[in-house]
Amino acid sequence: MNENINPRVILLPETIKLADVPDNVYFSKEYAEFTSNSRLGLINPKQQGSPEKYKEGFDNGFNPSFVLGDAIHKLILQPNDYFLVETLYKPTGKMGLVADIVYEEYSKSEDYDQAVKIGIVKGDYYKGKLSEKNISKVSEACKEYVFNKSNIDVPKDKEGIFLDVRSIETVKTCVDNVDKDSTLQKYLKDEGIFSTVNSCEECVTADFKVILGKKEVIIKFKGKVDHYTFLDNYILQVNDLKSTGRQIEDFGNHSFYNYHYYRQMSIYTWLLSTYYKSRFKKIQIENPKMLVVSTIPPNDCGIFEVNKDHIQKGLFEFKELMSRVAVCTLYGFETQVIEDYLTGSFDKDLLS
Repeated sequence: MNENINPRVILLPETIKLADVPDNVYFSKEYAEFTSNSRLGLINPKQQGSPEKYKEGFDNGFNPSFVLGDAIHKLILQPNDYFLVETLYKPTGKMGLVADIVYEEYSKSEDYDQAVKIGIVKGDYYKGKLSEKNISKVSEACKEYVFNKSNIDVPKDKEGIFLDVRSIETVKTCVDNVDKDSTLQKYLKDEGIFSTVNSCEECVTADFKVILGKKEVIIKFKGKVDHYTFLDNYILQVNDLKSTGRQIEDFGNHSFYNYHYYRQMSIYTWLLSTYYKSRFKKIQIENPKMLVVSTIPPNDCGIFEVNKDHIQKGLFEFKELMSRVAVCTLYGFETQVIEDYLTGSFDKDLLS
C-alpha cells in the first residue's frame, strides 16, 4: 500500500462477540454490513478480485463443490441439527438448484407451471430463457422431487439435507471416514478442560478500525469458526474442517494456498485468542489444524498443521485487504481509486 499514508488496522477487542447464529440469519440482511474472509477475496487481486466485485458481492451461482462441502460440514459438525435424506433424490447438477427454487415457489402458490418458470429465471438456467422446450425439460426433471419433498419424514428438530444420488454416496463415505479416523476425532470430540468451550460453527464478530492518514474507518467483520476448544494448560486449539476435490496429499501445495486458507485461519485464531485472553489471562495458542477429507475416491482424511509463518502471512494479507476496503469505503469502490492509492498518486490531502 501507499507508504506515505501507512495504513493501520486495529482490532477493537471490546467489540468481539461469540454467538450461535443460524446460517439463514448469518447470510441475511441482518449481517449484510459485515465483511468476511470469503468476501475479502472479492477485493483481493491475487484471487481475481476488484473493488467492483467486492461491492457487487457474491453471485450465488451454482457450485457443486460447495454443495458437497456444506453437507459434509453440517453432518460432521452439527449432527444434532441435520439429517441426510436418502429416500428422495434431488436432480443432479444445477438442475438441483432450480428444483429447490421451484419447490419454494410451489409451496407458496401451488401453481407448478408458474413455479417452474420462476425457477428457470431465478436459477439462471438456460440463461433464464423461457422457451417451451426449456420449461418442459425443467418441469419433468423437477416434478418427482417437488411433489414428494414435503412428504419426507425427517427426524424432529432436524433439517433435512437433500442431494442427488451420487452426492449422497460421496457424502456418506466422507462422513463415515471422518467418524472412523481416530486422529481427526481427537480434535473434533475432545472437550478439553472446559466442557462449555468446545464449539462448532460459532459465529464471531468484531469491529476493526482502519486508520488512513487522519481518516478513520470502522469495518465490521464476521466469521464462522468450524471448531475450537481448550486443551490442558489453557491451550487454545482452533480447527477447521475442509473438503477438497483433490487427493489429500495435494492439499498443502494446492488448496491451502489457492483458496487463501492461511488468511482464514490467522483471522479466526487472532479473534479467538484476543477474546479469551481477556477472560483467562494465561492462555497459550496451539498451531491451528485443518482437518481435511477428500471428496474423490478413496475419500481419505488427513490433518494439515498451520504454522506461525502461515499465520503471519495471513495477517499481513488480511490487513492489506482491510485497508483496500477502507480506502474504497471513503472514496468509491473503483479500481482506479486503488491504483491511485497504490502508486502514490492518491491525493494525500484527501486523508487529512
